Amino acid sequence: TFTTSPADVTVACDASTAASATGTAAASDNCDSSVTITSADTTVAGTGNNSVITRVWTATDDSGNAATYTQTITVTDTTAPTFTTSPADVTVECDASTDPVSTCSTSDGSILPGTYTVDMQDSYGDGWQGNGISISIDGNITTATLCDSGWGGTTVPGCVGDGSSGSLSVNVPAGTQLLSFTAEYDSYPSERSVQVYDPNGALIFSESGLNSGAMAVSIPENTVCTYNEVVATDNCDSDVTITYSDSLVSGTGNNSVITRVWTAIDDNGNAATHTQTITVLDTTAPTFTTSPGDVTVECDASSDPSATGTAVATDNCDSDVTVSYADTTTSTSITRVWTATDDNGNAATYTQTITVTDTTAPTFTTSPADVTVECDASTDPSATGTAVATDNCDSDVTVSYVDTTTSNSIVRVWTATDDNGYSVNYTQVITITDTTAPTFTTSPADVTVECDASTDPSATGTAVATDNCDSDVSVSYADTTTSTSITRVWTATDDSGNVTTFTQTITVTDTTAPVVTTQDITISLDENGVSTISASDIDNGSVDNCDSNIDLSIDIDSFDCSSIGDNVITLTATDANGNVSSETATVTIVDNIDPIAISQDLVISLDENGQASITESDINNGSTDNCGIESISIDITSFDCSNIGDNVVTLTVTDSSGNQSTAISIVNIQDSVGPNVITQDISVNLDENGEAIISVSDIDGGTIDNCSNVSLSIDLDTFGCSDVGDNVVTLTAVDSNGNESSSIAVVTVINDWEDIDNDNIPDNCDDEIFPDEDGDGVTDEEDNCPSTYNPDQSDIDNDGIGDVCDLIEINISEAITPNGDGINDTWFINNIESHPNSVIRVYNRWGQEVFYAVGYQNNWNGHYENNSGPLPDAASYYYQIDLDGNGSLDYDGWIYITK
Repeated sequence: TFTTSPADVTVACDASTAASATGTAAASDNCDSSVTITSADTTVAGTGNNSVITRVWTATDDSGNAATYTQTITVTDTTAPTFTTSPADVTVECDASTDPVSTCSTSDGSILPGTYTVDMQDSYGDGWQGNGISISIDGNITTATLCDSGWGGTTVPGCVGDGSSGSLSVNVPAGTQLLSFTAEYDSYPSERSVQVYDPNGALIFSESGLNSGAMAVSIPENTVCTYNEVVATDNCDSDVTITYSDSLVSGTGNNSVITRVWTAIDDNGNAATHTQTITVLDTTAPTFTTSPGDVTVECDASSDPSATGTAVATDNCDSDVTVSYADTTTSTSITRVWTATDDNGNAATYTQTITVTDTTAPTFTTSPADVTVECDASTDPSATGTAVATDNCDSDVTVSYVDTTTSNSIVRVWTATDDNGYSVNYTQVITITDTTAPTFTTSPADVTVECDASTDPSATGTAVATDNCDSDVSVSYADTTTSTSITRVWTATDDSGNVTTFTQTITVTDTTAPVVTTQDITISLDENGVSTISASDIDNGSVDNCDSNIDLSIDIDSFDCSSIGDNVITLTATDANGNVSSETATVTIVDNIDPIAISQDLVISLDENGQASITESDINNGSTDNCGIESISIDITSFDCSNIGDNVVTLTVTDSSGNQSTAISIVNIQDSVGPNVITQDISVNLDENGEAIISVSDIDGGTIDNCSNVSLSIDLDTFGCSDVGDNVVTLTAVDSNGNESSSIAVVTVINDWEDIDNDNIPDNCDDEIFPDEDGDGVTDEEDNCPSTYNPDQSDIDNDGIGDVCDLIEINISEAITPNGDGINDTWFINNIESHPNSVIRVYNRWGQEVFYAVGYQNNWNGHYENNSGPLPDAASYYYQIDLDGNGSLDYDGWIYITK
């Protein structure tokens, strides 16, 4: 037996897998004190440096008896390479090379890794009618075909496309040695077309009318480059693959920044990166290859570069140098500076001088005649004539004029000047006259105004006038006044004495009524319930615009109790011209005299619900008021048990004006109603001793009292075997006021105990019965588990001990049939639930673990442990059971799975 079972471990690819590092097994034997322990390793290589070592430990005693234990050692490579030499960031000129220094060679026959693309077409558009294409990657087959359109000819699962075309991506891993493409049988090969592209997008095969057979695809080999300035090492891979990718960000002109990411990858795909920045600059200016010489030209001759010479330049990086020029011109020369600029703004300059000569003055071709105009007419040259001149060299002769102005004339001197300052003059005379009078643009209308209104033009209107020449016309007026009107004559005069007049009539009247102003007042009724007012009481300063002594009157001047509250009173004012106006005021009449309240005492009894009520009329004893009572109320209208005895009740009398007075009464509350006893019939069962006990609450059905909690009692509370059947019990209730009531209930006594010995006496009332400790109906003498209830007497292993008591023996099913019929669908291990720390392992015939569980619950249905699918049918599997999970093997054997 193994006493030490080394656990499964995972180690790094560069770590030791010796037993001293991964654990050594130890075993003991019942007879052999020196058990021989050996181990045998089976290694299955994985991706790159990964692998799985299955180490089978064997313990053999001197008699050749052997036990085995399997340990799994998983070897992984998770450590990325390390750059030992990393290229530094550099800055280079734009015409320098940015390629890394490298040596590239073809690898040892491996295939270029990456994603290959297979494009497929069908000229008829109904998909491929056959088995498509087979793609072998080191013997692993991938299929590709176009989906058909209902013809039923495609037998390859997972087809792609829509019948006319489709595409499949095929991933070829690094290290692949063999890649081949085969065209399988198709009913209509002439309709098939295929193109294959390598991971770099290069077309490596293309054929239309694809027949069955091997496809002549040009498989690219993997090229390995060694970069002289980059070195990386790895803990497990002696030949680290180094690649790089560039990301270019263009800058101004020929400037740019290349971000070069170097990647070192080992055989397991662990990668490390290093980023190098290459800055590309252009700092060299262009060079002139043609420089035009200095020249002298006439002012009317061309100074264009086509006549005086054009500069030409070249640059180290810019194939299209921009050449421009800028002229600085005087009357006698042009200084032309040529500039050659590349895309990065680097510039070179060259200066050329062009001498210009000119000796001829301009000539007037148009001379405007003398004119006479109105003062409001335009004197601009566009109206009175514009002079025009030409020059032998200056195509844009400057023509200007200067005016000398008086009140009635303008002397205009025209001057024509060329660019060299040569000039000629011409004089024009413009005569100005004014014969037009002003015009009123605003003529105030005739108006009628109140006697107290303003007659100033700001109130009755102001005349406004304009003139054709005078921007500030003088406007004045003169009034002729009578008792009822004003005649106002307006006069407008310009600077030349031209005059215009306008007459306005203003009529004066009085049509405005007085302005009435009132005030609200409050007055109280006197002891007789009446009061009076006058117009002056509610007048608050009424006035008239022209009459200083207006007449005032009111429509109501006396009030009584019926007037209590707000009353609307109208105040009327009349002036000397008969103009009348009025306004209202609110006169509030109030009553301040309180009513006389008179009350009486009462005695009343509570009803069966413990309630009593009274009204105002029960307490009122003839209350009165001088203007009438509006309402009578009391502060307490209802009473309950808490009010038994004398209670003070207040009577409140309120008149229509809200005046109140109160009086008190004594209301005596009495209670003479007994409790209402309510019972309920019940049934009780005798216990194992043949007894049953009840309490008051068992038969009380909700006894109530109108006033208080009651005291309850019963005349019988204990029952025995002789009381089986109906029994009459009396329930008595007494309230806190001594009122007493009672009622009866029926208590039915039931005895449901078994009669094991069939003597018609239930066991709880029988002094002689056979023993049955667990009460399962099986006597202890015959019960295979007498202390635990098990009426079915189940004994799966037929050892005479019932299953509910047999908690030690393990019985293992040797076969399962997981076909869903509900019978033997899962692997059953009897009593495994008594071992919650159990560890179960199942292996196939090659020693691969297919199922593992801790605390197995009899629920395995013959699927892989991740439930990804069922295990192969009609096969045997080796199992191991560790009941306590301590690493020792308690049971092992074989299980057969079939459907």
